[in-house]
Amino acid sequence: MLSLAVCLASKRLARRRRSETCSNWAAKASTARVAGLIARLPAGASEIYMHPAVRGGFPFSAPGYLYADELAALTAEETLAALRSSGAALGGFADFLPAA
Repeated sequence: MLSLAVCLASKRLARRRRSETCSNWAAKASTARVAGLIARLPAGASEIYMHPAVRGGFPFSAPGYLYADELAALTAEETLAALRSSGAALGGFADFLPAA
């Protein structure tokens, strides 16, 4: 299962590479990085946590955060292809809750 946290996944990668941290991912989620991350996620549930928007500069937005780049990365054909190749099950939080 995969629910679209760059932070969570980058922490997993950081343990292996010791150079990547969550803060390194903030506002740097390019199409290549997101697709590469999806291709390397371990089996099980993961969440890619992002803040996509059509533009920045809105009230309380983070200065320098590339919101539109995140949106482009999430909707890019390369990212969608990586998701299809991964066999990920996509959905919202409630979609992965055990049946009551």
